Amino acid sequence: VTFDVAVLVMTNAHVVAGVDEPVVRIRLGDPGLASTVVYFDTATDIAVLAVPGLGARPLVLAKESARSGDPAVIAGFPESGPFRAEPARV
Repeated sequence: VTFDVAVLVMTNAHVVAGVDEPVVRIRLGDPGLASTVVYFDTATDIAVLAVPGLGARPLVLAKESARSGDPAVIAGFPESGPFRAEPARV
């Protein structure tokens, strides 16, 4: 099976651990798209999902490493609760 690079999504491995049918949502409330785990590594806590039909633009990665004091965001669904995004600093 081959996948177009444009439909690959990286997440944390713990997010999809034990999930039989992962779904990727672009926005809260969207029905989501079925995905397939194509890479899973608990040592680095990284998973890569193939998401056919995703149609989203990729995020642009920073050209420099973050430095102490840089602004950041912590985003997720803590303890399987509702989505939260909190300001943070590196």
